Amino acid sequence: MQYSLGGLLYLPSVNKNIIQKIKDRAFSHLTSLAFCLEDAIQDDFLDEAEKNLGDILAELVEFEKGGDKDSLPLIFIRIRNPKHMKHILKLYASYQDIITGYILPKFDLSNMDEYLAITKEINATNPKSVVKKIYIMPILESRMVAEVGTRVKALLRIKEALDTIQEYVLNVRVGGNDFCNLYGLRRSVNQSIYDIGVIRDIFVDIINIFSSDYVVSAPVWEYFGMERDGKWDVGLERELVLDQLNGFIGKTAIHPTQLPMIYESMKVKRSDYDDAMKILSWDNRRLGVEKSEDGSRMNEVKVHGKWAKKMVMLGNIYGIKAEEKEREYTEADVLRLAKRFHNTKRSYLLVDPLQGKHLSVHPSEAIDLFHALGKKVSQVFGGVKLVIGFAETATAVGMGVAEEVAKIQDSCDCIYIHTTREELSEVLSWIEFREEHSHAVEQKLDASNLGRWIRKTDTIVFVDDEISTGKTILNFVQQLRIKHPTLAGKNLVAASIIQRLSKENQFNMAQQKIECVSILNLECMDYGNLVKKYNIEEAKEAESYIDAEDTKDTGLCFEQLQAKRKLLDPRKGVRAREYSHHCVGFARSILDEVKFDLDNRSILVLGTEECMYPAMILGREIENSNHYSGVKVFTHSTTRSPIGIAKDQEYPIQNGYKLKSLYDSNRITYIYNLRKYDQVIIVTDSREIADSSLESMILALKLSGNHHILLVRG
Repeated sequence: MQYSLGGLLYLPSVNKNIIQKIKDRAFSHLTSLAFCLEDAIQDDFLDEAEKNLGDILAELVEFEKGGDKDSLPLIFIRIRNPKHMKHILKLYASYQDIITGYILPKFDLSNMDEYLAITKEINATNPKSVVKKIYIMPILESRMVAEVGTRVKALLRIKEALDTIQEYVLNVRVGGNDFCNLYGLRRSVNQSIYDIGVIRDIFVDIINIFSSDYVVSAPVWEYFGMERDGKWDVGLERELVLDQLNGFIGKTAIHPTQLPMIYESMKVKRSDYDDAMKILSWDNRRLGVEKSEDGSRMNEVKVHGKWAKKMVMLGNIYGIKAEEKEREYTEADVLRLAKRFHNTKRSYLLVDPLQGKHLSVHPSEAIDLFHALGKKVSQVFGGVKLVIGFAETATAVGMGVAEEVAKIQDSCDCIYIHTTREELSEVLSWIEFREEHSHAVEQKLDASNLGRWIRKTDTIVFVDDEISTGKTILNFVQQLRIKHPTLAGKNLVAASIIQRLSKENQFNMAQQKIECVSILNLECMDYGNLVKKYNIEEAKEAESYIDAEDTKDTGLCFEQLQAKRKLLDPRKGVRAREYSHHCVGFARSILDEVKFDLDNRSILVLGTEECMYPAMILGREIENSNHYSGVKVFTHSTTRSPIGIAKDQEYPIQNGYKLKSLYDSNRITYIYNLRKYDQVIIVTDSREIADSSLESMILALKLSGNHHILLVRG
């Protein structure tokens, strides 16, 4: 049972709403519950809190009698002191069947003898003690335990005393906030408890003395929210990793939203579980060492036995972490050939059907592709705290890479920023460079904080959708080196979905010490000859089709929603994890506010130019929503790329419209391969949209048979 507590949810003993929530199983992953009569209750309110808790326990007893015993979590009561414990034992004597045990605060040499005597007495006099023990969980959190002059001696004596009643000690817990209070300290949402040296040292001694014989549970994370926002949840994720690395098992929770994350953290990796099972069933009579099941490490039966027992125990209780098999992408998956319209520099365009730019794709497929590239980047270099994506096609690719790198490297500080062609009047410092083969050659990067970010990272990753010659990255790096000489000591990585550098261009990249990473390496060849056969035409303005399509409804009615959560701007740089969770929160806030017709069996979430990633995340949230189960969701984006349209069966761009940009009505953009959907959601971060630009977009959608259109402005 000592491994089964998971996240122990603390609640003040005053909220009777908990009864119905338990009955309704409203709290996901609620495994254990602590009703607090100590710090959470003011002294003058204690009598009323005790009465409220008695009412709660009485109703839970009746609920259990109704045959719903399995619905109840493990229930604990946090008392104040030994005298209070005796009082509570008498007060709640008739409810002991549903009380798993008692939490003993400020446990130290001053009160341990009384606590131990009470624990022995209640289990000796409990007629059901043979089948149901009454457990205790002492909390180490007092000054005597904290101060370096008394700590080790006190901990050793406490351990010796607890050993006499070890069968009744379910967990040893630590009071992180109480320890911090002794020194007037408090961690921020961006820090972990292990960043506070004096507290970390206390934990080291506690783990050293107790963890060989007891389960020691980690302290509370005091930050929470009603939804994941990339701040409190990222901090919790980081601290959970450090908890386990340092020997803690389980964690105190102060809000139900923390519980799923704590539960998930206690699942065991498949490789760990398989190795643990192998160690516990060792049958090699000659050798005490063997390589692991996946061949990546060495298992020693004499050294790893205790670890193996713990892994199997946790795996059997919480399950095995889902590990999806990595997809092997082929040329057929990620490459289609199209012909550029009136581009004398490069006549062809590589169109990726999974990227979600020019062609529609299921959002999860696009994001999976980006994450696969992020995994490859992480296998090359560590210390990635700066990822730069190239506009406009790779803005979402770059964010997907940054998101995955930050996750794998457990970094809260990985910055994602992408280049832009937009005018941002508030930005005073730019690095400008040229993308020579493009229809729009001028690019720039906000350099306001770039120097600081470069200093803090070991590795910089440049992300593009495809790298053909490497000139764009080389031009950019050249400008970076001029303004930031510290770049000389950094690892530079050029990451792309497709890479097809010639040997000469590979040499040029190597000369600049740029490592190339890609999903797919292709032979360097000129695709110009392959697209010559296509007779293409340019996309036309939607208005030019009105006369020919006069039987269609071309009314420009649509709905508009200003999102409650304003999108962060990756053009200026964002923390990758924070932006990721922010976009999820943005998406969920929209789905909370707008319920689409359940008869809608197909939904397009349309991004606008550089604003691709938020649209993809909204699309993925719809895909994952039980409310829209069975709905087919697609995403792609408007683009500045003028691509030729042809009707050849194998040609990727079959139709298109020329539009006025939502960001600048004097700029031409395009949308390709539109078809009819039951619902279209446009996601844009444009601050001001001209009426003529909106009319252009809505008319193109209407002419393609789309009549339910929602414009979301973030």
